[in-house]
Amino acid sequence: MRLFVACNIAEETRKYFGEETDKLKRDLPRGVKWVKPGNYHITLKFLGDTSEKKTEELNDRLAEINLNGQFDCQFKGLSAFPARDYPRVLISRVTRGREELIKLHNKIEKAVTELGFAEEKRKFTPHLTLGRVKNKADIRMAADVLADEDFGKNLAVSDSISSFSLMKSILRSQGPVYQEIFSIDI
Repeated sequence: MRLFVACNIAEETRKYFGEETDKLKRDLPRGVKWVKPGNYHITLKFLGDTSEKKTEELNDRLAEINLNGQFDCQFKGLSAFPARDYPRVLISRVTRGREELIKLHNKIEKAVTELGFAEEKRKFTPHLTLGRVKNKADIRMAADVLADEDFGKNLAVSDSISSFSLMKSILRSQGPVYQEIFSIDI
């Protein structure tokens, strides 16, 4: 099974980003592969292909993690990885709740590396992925649009995070389908 750990977001937040990305589509290249609103989440750790036995171990280990309750989270603005001038992934960054998500990520990272999963080398940046840009021509066109620092800056919505989930990713030709395996209150 192809697995990852994530915080799912509220339906109202999904709806908000779905409506806002519809507006962004007017100005960004057609080659952007937009995430479907039902698939929005905050990835905390990508685990990759995982056996059933290892999934059971994950369940036990992740169930031990907590953060002393839910916290508020705010997404703000439109940004990109690796940068606005070379936008491969279009995102909205987490501003409020950022520190809590980093703490949660660090606890998850420690737990899964103790189970033998590879440690993430990149710095964790809490965000919501909105779309991906694949070809170089679209990357250049998107970079031209994002050169305007005001473009997308009005994106802003708050949510509340009360749990995290082990998720299964099923890759299909029309896009991935995500299924929650289990959820853990924080």
